[in-house]
Amino acid sequence: MSQEFELVVTVLEDEAVISVIGELDFSTAPRLREQILELMKDGTTSLVIDLSQLDFVDSSGLGVLVATLKRMRERDGTLMLRSPSANTSKVLQVSGLDKLLLVG
Repeated sequence: MSQEFELVVTVLEDEAVISVIGELDFSTAPRLREQILELMKDGTTSLVIDLSQLDFVDSSGLGVLVATLKRMRERDGTLMLRSPSANTSKVLQVSGLDKLLLVG
């Protein structure tokens, strides 16, 4: 059984870390997108998304990540995905997004 969806945000000047906990799918992806847009509006130019506690991601969640990468590049910012779980790593590889997104 997966955990309840939660976003934990840590902001240090112009860098933010968002820890995504639980499942990132069509019902929760809009919450992540809104959080990212809010951070960008507040001046975040470096974004780390911690995926170590992400149990599941679907195409809606992947879409938010790709859109975030595009927005960050438009602002000369950076996006990094940190510590994806084994399942999340496999989804990133199968989708080819591990070649597009910085994963560390």
